[in-house]
Amino acid sequence: MLGYQKVILALAAICLLPACALRTPPVLPSPLADPVETLPSPPTEMPASTASFPPGSTPPAFSERTKYTFEINLDAEKGQADVTQRIEFSPPAAGITLAVPPNRIPGVFTLDELRWADGSDVQGAVLEGESLSFPLREGARLGERQELNLRYRLDLPAGKGPLNNTGRQINFGDWYPFLPIYREEGGWLVHPPAAVGEYLVYDLADYDLTLRLANLDPKWVVAASAPAKSQGDGWHYSLPSARSFSFSVSDEYEVSESFVNGTRILSYAFPEHRAQSVVGRDVTADALALFSELYGEYPNATLSVVEADFPDGMEYDGLYFLGESYYRQYKGDPLSYLVAIAAHETAHQWFFGVVGNDPALAPWLDEALATYSELLYYQRYFPEFTAGWWTFRVDAYNPAGWVNDTIYDHGSFRPYVNAVYLRGAEFLRDLRNAIGEEAFFGFLRDYAGQGSEGGPGFLATGELFFDALSEHTDQDISNLVQEYFKNQNP
Repeated sequence: MLGYQKVILALAAICLLPACALRTPPVLPSPLADPVETLPSPPTEMPASTASFPPGSTPPAFSERTKYTFEINLDAEKGQADVTQRIEFSPPAAGITLAVPPNRIPGVFTLDELRWADGSDVQGAVLEGESLSFPLREGARLGERQELNLRYRLDLPAGKGPLNNTGRQINFGDWYPFLPIYREEGGWLVHPPAAVGEYLVYDLADYDLTLRLANLDPKWVVAASAPAKSQGDGWHYSLPSARSFSFSVSDEYEVSESFVNGTRILSYAFPEHRAQSVVGRDVTADALALFSELYGEYPNATLSVVEADFPDGMEYDGLYFLGESYYRQYKGDPLSYLVAIAAHETAHQWFFGVVGNDPALAPWLDEALATYSELLYYQRYFPEFTAGWWTFRVDAYNPAGWVNDTIYDHGSFRPYVNAVYLRGAEFLRDLRNAIGEEAFFGFLRDYAGQGSEGGPGFLATGELFFDALSEHTDQDISNLVQEYFKNQNP
């Protein structure tokens, strides 16, 4: 996406790729000899929204969206970026704390300047770990719009991850200082990282970004959370009402695209995986169509799927990474991680992007729902493989643990995933069976819709989840909740 012309040339060069169009569900070879019993598919007619939500979940005062404006000069050869950033915000407290995730890795983040709009230096600023704290400028009022200007350098480290220079790609995930959500009880939601899971609490904000590459070398292709527009010697991106902005740069990306419901799906992959890239793209397109039906309209103009030179997947607003091993291991089997995780990460565009939650303290509210969304994808497009999905994705791991564990309750990946993701999927299966199809899918649509209604400062909680559920059923599910959750009342 390094300029629209680059995308067109890349598409023209990939002669093996099918024409870009809204497609029918893929037909892939079956690994199973006999048909399997399937759960019923989601209803095609979705019930109207009826849920109301408790006042405790409403945003705090001064909830005008924060706006981030970036000017980035990137030397891709060196893996170094000079960034000028402006943050326009309405402060809810006299003491401000920014989350600075790039400072987690030593030597990556160098802060050169921190000033108010009038040019005066910010006094008393302390950068410690991933927090940059300072008092509000003298004379400023709470809720009165403020402008903060930062200048810093990012030296992307060698290694593999969403904020790294892997050798094949430079990834900008969780790369900028941002204003986290504030609560009167508890203050700024800045959590420490853990051995597993995500820990950053992003608020809805508006993003305006200009990216310039040294020497304008046309070999570099940029995948981003929003479509690019040529602007002088660089490219401009705009993404309103989103939780994050990320991008990735490589001189190896091949690009394919399709369209669904007016949304442009862009798939960026390495040359040896061009066929798998088409599968990932098309799974994403089908999943987006389904989840738009079930959860509400997808809010962005594009969705970028980026092959990651690191393990697993990682979601951001308008873009997600999908691990290289999933592409390499894919042999045409629908029961594969390329298919399942593509559907999973697409679901995160709702259960992370549209509906925010605290991923450190309540990760099940996005991970369990995204995992169960994989099943819904299979039920719609590969119904003969739904039992197989349970076997390879869930049952094979004999999951145990509490669905509502935090990221700090587990020291390693598998026990955490078994409890939060897989037991979470089992809970949603049993909940669906207990309350019936109409109530279940009506509830899911209401729950997903609360994010667009909530605005800045809104975070879903377990209490809100069950309150919304109670609007759709009077079924007693207390035994079910006790089986899967610790210290949780339905």
